[in-house]
Amino acid sequence: MEPASSPGPHAKREERSVGAGGDPPEEPGHRPTARRRGKGVAALVGALVVASAVLLALWVWPHAPPVPGPHSTVSTHLLIAGSGGGSLGPYRLGVNVRADGTFGAYEESLLAATPANVIRWPGGALADRYNGTVNGGQGLIYNDDGTSQSATASLATFASWCLSTQCTVIYTLPAEIGNPAAAAYQVGWIEANLGLHPLYWEIGNEPALWTHFQIPWSQWSPSQDLAPSPAGYASVAASYALAIHQVDPSAKVLGLGGVGKGGGTEAAWINATLSAGVQNGVQQFAGVAIHVYPAGSGYPGETDEQVYAALDGPPSLASRVQTGLADVQNRCAACVLYVDELGAASGSTLASFMAGFPLVSFTAAAVIQGIEANASSLDDFVLEGGYSGAWTGGSGETPKPVYGLYQDLLGMLRGGWAPVGSSPAVVNLYAMATTAPTGNALLVANCDQNRTVDLSFSGSGFPFGASGAAWAWNSSSAEPVGYSWTRSGPENWTLPPEAVLLLLTNAPISAASHPVGAGTATETGARSGLEPGFAPLDPLERAVPRLHAGTSFSVAPGHGVEVRGGVLRDPQVLLRW
Repeated sequence: MEPASSPGPHAKREERSVGAGGDPPEEPGHRPTARRRGKGVAALVGALVVASAVLLALWVWPHAPPVPGPHSTVSTHLLIAGSGGGSLGPYRLGVNVRADGTFGAYEESLLAATPANVIRWPGGALADRYNGTVNGGQGLIYNDDGTSQSATASLATFASWCLSTQCTVIYTLPAEIGNPAAAAYQVGWIEANLGLHPLYWEIGNEPALWTHFQIPWSQWSPSQDLAPSPAGYASVAASYALAIHQVDPSAKVLGLGGVGKGGGTEAAWINATLSAGVQNGVQQFAGVAIHVYPAGSGYPGETDEQVYAALDGPPSLASRVQTGLADVQNRCAACVLYVDELGAASGSTLASFMAGFPLVSFTAAAVIQGIEANASSLDDFVLEGGYSGAWTGGSGETPKPVYGLYQDLLGMLRGGWAPVGSSPAVVNLYAMATTAPTGNALLVANCDQNRTVDLSFSGSGFPFGASGAAWAWNSSSAEPVGYSWTRSGPENWTLPPEAVLLLLTNAPISAASHPVGAGTATETGARSGLEPGFAPLDPLERAVPRLHAGTSFSVAPGHGVEVRGGVLRDPQVLLRW
């Protein structure tokens, strides 16, 4: 563990508490928050069928459990800034899948219900201990003492599933052992025998945390403490890339699988890796990856609002991606930056936050930040395992709320995206609009433990005069609550603390219909000097006062709805996503 470089609750960033498998262990005795497995928005909305004679529906957000700090409400006007933000692309969302877990029908069904198009295998620090080409294709996992055991998830099974579903893979090769020839053999064997051609071959995981650098697995000992410098790692990584390209000249290689000790030294690792990657005048790497856990390892007694504060400033995903992308493009204009591990915190201290609903609003905000900062991919950690932020604790166990965010809401974000601003500006509020032939959406996340936000969409550019639907979610319900309208939807919504709202329509969305002057922030700490005509939701703004809890909104006359196979059907609405 690297000593904290500065005081404060989030001074330690991404300092991983490494367990036997190399990833954050779960708090002993913790159990995930209950969630009805196999029932997404489809089942919930289908259960909310309303007779067509109903003229008005009123839904009230129940109050959240009491929390410390002042309670208040703030009002703001949301405005779509127009199109042109960029394209979501096919690889924006993904998840790590570990070879030391289970990979069968249950895990396949979980993945199939989400928009996670990128699968990082074998997941986290396990990569540097894993050889999937031996043991009859089952694979072996090596321990600190040089012993080994069979992987519980078969690489052959995973590859077969991936080919059948046309999934996209980032395959992390073992680089701690420093054996380019062995890695090249694995590449050739996997491509020839399993037919699997990953989007990227990645060179190791978090080298700053290695302890057996350039020592063969059979000679590992718990007493070893050999980690590479950025230059030492870069030299080995370049050798790996050259060896891989001898086997497959068309292979794309990510030259860095995260650092392991936060963003403080990230620039040195990125610069060293991409500099060493230039061999014979040709850049061998297609890009690099970083790992982002904004709240670090956390500390005992940390409140939700203190965890949410990590969405602001240098530890935030927005700042890390912006800085990392600048470092990458300074060395290689054509190279990409992936975030192939993403979580709120790396340790087990924040287990209740990670396993409960607060991680939903945090992750929704982080996804908005990552897309707007132009990360090539955002790969959550992890599908299954003991880590508190895992989608499920084990095979067959009830998924945690964060899985519901992916299953029920994030799949509706498609096509191009546009930033959304607020007037007056509100801190810890995040929003983004997306446009696609399959449905236009607007996602809002309130990342404040004590404050309700009254949202006005009048003149926002979102077509409430057309048919549409909405899903609202906070900790009072196990799943998002769905609504639809066929003629005119409500333009005023109340978003309680720690809540998300997603709006969906087939009608075109546009830039705000009237100019709005730069918003005056209603809370201390908001950014000043905003661009005239538009008050963006600055991901680096930070709330100092913490405000209060919400009431209700009304829904215009509507009809019964049901969802079948990703199509929401109403007597007068047909929305596809």
